[in-house]
Amino acid sequence: MIKKISILIGCALFIFSTLVSADAGVSFSEKKVKSRVGEQFSLDVLMTDFPTTEGGGVVLSFNPKVVQVTSVSVDGTVWGFVNRNGEIDNDNGGVSGILFSDYRGVAGNAKIATIQFESIHKGKSRIRLEESADNPFASDGANIAVKFKSTKIRVRRQKRH
Repeated sequence: MIKKISILIGCALFIFSTLVSADAGVSFSEKKVKSRVGEQFSLDVLMTDFPTTEGGGVVLSFNPKVVQVTSVSVDGTVWGFVNRNGEIDNDNGGVSGILFSDYRGVAGNAKIATIQFESIHKGKSRIRLEESADNPFASDGANIAVKFKSTKIRVRRQKRH
């Protein structure tokens, strides 16, 4: 009888732990952005619900006919080891090699980087984040499964004065 109760309690704890455990995610600070031609805006790249990680890397893609990236800045107050702000390619709509690390490890929720954009033409764009093949998210040498979320951008023409 005690063995059955122990198995039942063990199963209940396992099921509860899978229900409350969150998936590690990387997303932008805003789900949607409305802008006008000629305006600039910034988005933070955020990690949420992470186990301790020594870092990783992201790449992003966007419609270069609608928006352009003007700068990328990895948050050095969080990521204190080797960091790269990436390579901006506005001709093809991407930024590759945004890499960040901290040998002490970072857990939970934190800012990865801030990306500055300029709206250049009326239209819509989805800004997508993906994991960098050069530096995947890791914890103690093991890869971390991460869910990435995109952001929608809508650019309207300039206001008439």
